[in-house]
Amino acid sequence: MKKTKKQKKFLGINKMTSLILVLIIILVILITVNLVQILDKPLETQELDVKFMIGKTTGFDRNTSLLVFGRVIPGGAITRKVTLDNNYAFPIKIRVLISQELKNFIFAEPEHILLPGETKEIGFNLIPLQDASFGNYSGRVSFEIREYKV
Repeated sequence: MKKTKKQKKFLGINKMTSLILVLIIILVILITVNLVQILDKPLETQELDVKFMIGKTTGFDRNTSLLVFGRVIPGGAITRKVTLDNNYAFPIKIRVLISQELKNFIFAEPEHILLPGETKEIGFNLIPLQDASFGNYSGRVSFEIREYKV
């Protein structure tokens, strides 16, 4: 059955309308993704350098400006503590990020909620495997601070 000029014109309009609708949906999705990324930016990010040595004996380092564990034997463990403070007038969520080169050695709770004025100590545990290679290791721990919405 042949289509009339009106039917062809109507079908052309339908295709154009569908294309415009798809483009609008794609645009809305892109805008939404960008807004989520903009609105979910941390208030601030703080970083600490991390250093330790794996060796035959245990050794200590009293440096307080870095997260320094000193020397540990393979299969041993050391814990260092870091104090977190909420100086904002609202609750915050602190996300702990450990750099890739340290993920097999350093362990900590990944998220912490602090109320206004609250202080909290968190532990970072260095636990090298029994077959860990001797040597010096370094990396970073980052703290992403965001407003916590209840």
